[in-house]
Amino acid sequence: MTEVRELSKFHSVDLRSLGRVVLASGPEQKVEVEAEEDLQSRVRTEVQGGVLMIGLRWWLGALLRVPELADVVVRVTVPELREIRLSGAGQVRSEGPLRVGDLDLRLSGAGRLLLELTAERVLARLSGAGAVDLSGTAGELEIRLSGAGAVQAERLETRRVRIRASGAGECRVQASETLEAEVSGAGSVRYRGNPRIDSRITGVGRLAPID
Repeated sequence: MTEVRELSKFHSVDLRSLGRVVLASGPEQKVEVEAEEDLQSRVRTEVQGGVLMIGLRWWLGALLRVPELADVVVRVTVPELREIRLSGAGQVRSEGPLRVGDLDLRLSGAGRLLLELTAERVLARLSGAGAVDLSGTAGELEIRLSGAGAVQAERLETRRVRIRASGAGECRVQASETLEAEVSGAGSVRYRGNPRIDSRITGVGRLAPID
């Protein structure tokens, strides 16, 4: 069952539960929830301070419906997107390229972001064991990675990349002009392209080109 939600204007999305969010750029804002009919009332969509908050209203017996809850899909079309936040084990992906200016990505927990972008600047902040997969084009990409997360951005054509990685995380990027990397712990940075490199590696961290 698909239900259209009428909501006030928003520019950011925050998923704090199971389920999937599918994002698209478009001239008109639209939010649709795909879920079994008796679960529609359990899917929370509300706007706070310009942020679309997506979550689940838990109830006695919810654990028996985890497979169905994990299959919930929220489709979001938005004219302007500034920030995506993901906590927990959900997934956010794009349908077609997202046309953005500056985009802030915040990922904690074990969730996953899969985004195709046409962006001026992207800031990705990861903690925990989540994963970010980026493709498309961007002028600048900044990554702040802690924990055991992974950023797969070698398909994101970027001019300038800046990375600060600690813990055991992994980054794969593409840079045509400059790459600044600060790696500590057991982190790994692999890169594609022939950028000018400024690096500081401590511990058993690694910086190397992609073969």
